[in-house]
Amino acid sequence: MKGGKITIITETHTITINSQYVNDAYYLASNLEDCADEIEVKQECKKCYQCDGKGVGLDWGAMNFWECDVCGGTGELESEEN
Repeated sequence: MKGGKITIITETHTITINSQYVNDAYYLASNLEDCADEIEVKQECKKCYQCDGKGVGLDWGAMNFWECDVCGGTGELESEEN
């Protein structure tokens, strides 16, 4: 079947999956439901000013990557609300 749209409604979120094929949408929905406990909702965070949100930098002299000290390698700064 072509032209699929599946909506998953939980207590906190509503997820809509649009897919070219209905079977693909059902497959994605099934996988999302299976791993729902492991899904982490990402908060809006500020991009790290030291590494420009990449989490790492490059030491051009030594040609080595380094983990950012400011954000701990995440590329994001803690929001002021947390």
